[in-house]
Amino acid sequence: MDECEPLADGLCKLERELFGRWMQWLTSSWGDGSGRSGFSGVLDVVDKQLAAAPGGGPYFMGPDLSLVDITFTPFLERMASSLAYYKGVKIEGNGGRWPAVDNWQGLTLVHFSAQLERFVWDRGCA
Repeated sequence: MDECEPLADGLCKLERELFGRWMQWLTSSWGDGSGRSGFSGVLDVVDKQLAAAPGGGPYFMGPDLSLVDITFTPFLERMASSLAYYKGVKIEGNGGRWPAVDNWQGLTLVHFSAQLERFVWDRGCA
């Protein structure tokens, strides 16, 4: 068994927990403070995991992008946009509450934007 496998499994479970808390809060009433605190608490754990990533990160599994990052990316993007719109809460730049998440989102955005640009260029779509 790969020594990274237990860490990756735990992080994927954390992503599912974050998704569940997000969906529960997003679909609840506007005054649902427990939904906000539940989601924020799990995002605190995500931030701590990123800050404590092997080799100093900046990605979940260390210095290189992994399948864990690819798993988190689309959901954190959806969470950021939907919570800003429906709940008035910003994940990015939230007064420094989630600095490792902020850094990670910036890096994944740059990475995936560059990949998309190469994809479009390689296929003559530009």
